[in-house]
Amino acid sequence: MATETEAESGNRRPTMKERFRAANAGSQFKTGAGSVAGILATIVMVIAFIAAGILVLHIVFTMFKGNGGNNIVRHVSDYANSLAGPLKDLFTFKNPKTNTLINFGIAAAIWVAGGRLIASLLQRIKT
Repeated sequence: MATETEAESGNRRPTMKERFRAANAGSQFKTGAGSVAGILATIVMVIAFIAAGILVLHIVFTMFKGNGGNNIVRHVSDYANSLAGPLKDLFTFKNPKTNTLINFGIAAAIWVAGGRLIASLLQRIKT
């Protein structure tokens, strides 16, 4: 009795494309990119909340008359002025505390909203 060849028995070698599909490699690539995007989204949110926290801390120091000679107050004020950018003098009021509260508060809200927007866009890569 003769043995059958692969062609006669219907057992053929799978193509590269069929092996790729069987291994479900495409979903593995998407999962890998999604986990990187998730990590990046977390990093973006942490940075946004740190920036907003510095701005809020500056508001608190200004409202309660933090000692301007203190290194912490001075550094927070410098960082807050950099983070607020053009928003630090968006509105002008007679009271400088109101200026700080409104302008730096808007800047903090924009940092949080922008961070959340970018993080949500990065999260969409995940799915």
